[in-house]
Amino acid sequence: MKRIFTALKNYGIFGFFIKFFKKVFFRLYKKFELYDVRITRKKNPQYKELARQCTSNKYKTVFVFYPYTEWDIPVFQRPQQIALSLTKHEDVLYLFCTKNLQYDLVQGLYKKIKDNLYVVVDFDFIDKLKIKNKVVHLYSTDTISKYNLIEKSIKNGDKVLYEYIDEIHESITGDIPSSFYVKHKNILKNESVSVVATADKLLNDVKKVRDKNYILSTNGVTLEDFIITKSKVPEKIKKIKQKYKKLICYYGSLAVWFDYDLLKKCAEKYPDYAFILIGFEYDD
Repeated sequence: MKRIFTALKNYGIFGFFIKFFKKVFFRLYKKFELYDVRITRKKNPQYKELARQCTSNKYKTVFVFYPYTEWDIPVFQRPQQIALSLTKHEDVLYLFCTKNLQYDLVQGLYKKIKDNLYVVVDFDFIDKLKIKNKVVHLYSTDTISKYNLIEKSIKNGDKVLYEYIDEIHESITGDIPSSFYVKHKNILKNESVSVVATADKLLNDVKKVRDKNYILSTNGVTLEDFIITKSKVPEKIKKIKQKYKKLICYYGSLAVWFDYDLLKKCAEKYPDYAFILIGFEYDD
């Protein structure tokens, strides 16, 4: 009763009823959403098919990627490349769970990339399945998942793989909640979690807090993406090629960590070379 009087005093009668109905309707909405999810899972045959795949004896390992990004983002990065590399092994199933907000736009439960690689929209469904040899795959650029996911997964007998791929900094990851720093530190300290560092500097961070269950695995390149024997040269590149002795190309992210000063010095030193940057601009 005291709360009601306080709310009336703070918001007035009209404001009080607005807030009251918002709260009521939000609870109803969540209730109906829960029923909707249950009906969808029951009626959509994709759920039954994916559950069958997950529990199949065909796979020695089932990787489940936490949905903090999307498969079809403009820059095809390490998470996608690692998923493709792992699924070269026929006894590996990889479920790349997606936020499905902007780029993937998956209709139904999943989009099949190949026989043992799926882009999946319902992480909660996958998470509740009893899957043997399950590995929850997390990345250090994920500021969404909570540490209790790691605790719950280990308690359930699942393995957790954490890839420490970038220095934890606002200029790289964007806005970082304080809870994320706590999660990151707890993961590095928890030697039940397998940690992969992608650079020596990051590996040294890991070594400071643990003695085992870590490895260095630097970024690499898929040569097949660049060895192109039959391809039409784009008109823009044709014009540049006619003017310069050599083309020096960069493909990747363009952001604050890119060494533009070094690039400028190289361009000034070699005026007969063209420097071409191909990639997604994260900032200005």
